[in-house]
Amino acid sequence: CNAIKNEGALLFVVGLGSDACSASAATVSTMENCATDPSRYVCANTNDELKQIFRDIITTTKNVRVAQ
Repeated sequence: CNAIKNEGALLFVVGLGSDACSASAATVSTMENCATDPSRYVCANTNDELKQIFRDIITTTKNVRVAQ
């Protein structure tokens, strides 16, 4: 995660399923630390929640420019 973040990437982490969404505090902390910031870690229990998460990610990133 750190190597990607060090490159300046915006990194989202998405947990999927009841195991991920009811994970221990230590696991959640690991996922939050992997993301660009803790607010970029989200969890979906259902397909509908996952669809909404991806819609939110698209909205968040629609004005992001890719540069080399």
